Amino acid sequence: PPPLAPEILMPDVFQRQPTADDRNLVVTVSLPGVAKGATKLDISESDIRLYAPAPPRGGRDREYRLNAKLARRVLSDQAKAKWKSKAEQLVVTIPTLAGH
Repeated sequence: PPPLAPEILMPDVFQRQPTADDRNLVVTVSLPGVAKGATKLDISESDIRLYAPAPPRGGRDREYRLNAKLARRVLSDQAKAKWKSKAEQLVVTIPTLAGH
């Protein structure tokens, strides 16, 4: 029989809005079981896309996939991503466009 397609998991995502003191949009993505450096991240002015392999379960491959609208328009080329190992989270900090 052909192998089963990977099970697609939607990660938990939190977007912290910019404030008067901090104009960055901070996106936190929870990725339990993912190794540092295993994520593929793509950010545009208005969207964030992410792919990461998740630990298999019951002999079936699994993967995290995220394709979400950002709460604000951002300067995608200035995004910075940081992996928090203990929390198993990817934290992406992105400056927002002025006036958006």
